[in-house]
Amino acid sequence: MTTIDAPQPDSRSVIRTTAATTAFVVGWYALPDYVRSKAARTVLKTAGLAAFAALGIRDMRHDDTWQKTVATVRGTGTPPWKLTDQAFEGSRSSQAASDGTQASDAPAGEGTGTQTTPSTVAPDGMDRTTQVAALAGAGLVVMGSSVLTVVVEKKVFHRNEARAARGVRLPHTRSALLFGALTALVAVPDVWHSRAAESAQR
Repeated sequence: MTTIDAPQPDSRSVIRTTAATTAFVVGWYALPDYVRSKAARTVLKTAGLAAFAALGIRDMRHDDTWQKTVATVRGTGTPPWKLTDQAFEGSRSSQAASDGTQASDAPAGEGTGTQTTPSTVAPDGMDRTTQVAALAGAGLVVMGSSVLTVVVEKKVFHRNEARAARGVRLPHTRSALLFGALTALVAVPDVWHSRAAESAQR
């Protein structure tokens, strides 16, 4: 049985997400050129974040990949990152039965050289210590990236305010267009990969 990652989203979904993200980034960084009130910008940015998150959730729930993953997870009880090609081809019941047989034939930890108890094993089979460490690492990464984003945004804002004071027209918009172009450029490999996967399935 070959273990694979969850299927890649279709290219149209990737393009829609990229377009929405690019527009959001441009609007986010260009806003000071058009709304001078800091309080008003905060309100608009908060509303924009909420709308962007809602759009992402709606798009995800309507995406074939999401629906297929949810259906498979519910059918097998297998975490998304442990889904198999057989599960995606419709053999969910046989895999679940196989997993149940293996669980009843051997105690947890037997044959691996380690003795684990049910209290130390998470529902997905991952050791709880490993799971906690992974979650902590992910949290640190998110926190670090958030802090870095805030620092960079403040530096860009103050730099563009100084440029505006020197008479440069729409400095924030210029930076916003650059960041938007970089955002779209980063997503190009994902679009190519999705289209290549679609072509291979035809």
